[in-house]
Amino acid sequence: GTGRLPEVNAAMLRLQDTFDEACAPPPRGAGVGAKYAGEPILYSIAAGLDACVGYVLTNCLVMESLWKHSSPLHAGEFFHGAFEAVDDTAAVFALLGLGKTRALEERAVKLQRKTGKLTVLDAAALDLEAIRLVRAPVSALVLNRLAALYCDEMSYAMGHPISSRRYMGVEKY
Repeated sequence: GTGRLPEVNAAMLRLQDTFDEACAPPPRGAGVGAKYAGEPILYSIAAGLDACVGYVLTNCLVMESLWKHSSPLHAGEFFHGAFEAVDDTAAVFALLGLGKTRALEERAVKLQRKTGKLTVLDAAALDLEAIRLVRAPVSALVLNRLAALYCDEMSYAMGHPISSRRYMGVEKY
């Protein structure tokens, strides 16, 4: 009922180009693979729609595909305990989207003073103007793609193909 459907449709038709531009070489994660390849555990911090990206990053990409320990942390709950576990040895991916929970995510990013192993994937640093009307929800999709590219880079640095599986499709369960 807003009369904006044509604009939203146009933005969605531009989505693949937006992905391609945001994730174009040289990869935004250059150096991340080597930085995180030897880490025993990786945390992700996010909120709102971005929390789903953090979940996929830690469970599907890092644990399932890279065989590393990982845990998603909700930015709103971060200071209720998890903050005490973060020190200068903690490897953390922070996701900053464009939605209503960005302030929570930004608050958690202030942990930079606690760890030198923080990588921030910030949707505000990307050109999402072509999808302006839907950039808040779509920014989570773009962050998801960028996180996957970072994990690809880690797999190369580790010499571990991201398609490798120990159990899935190998053993009956």
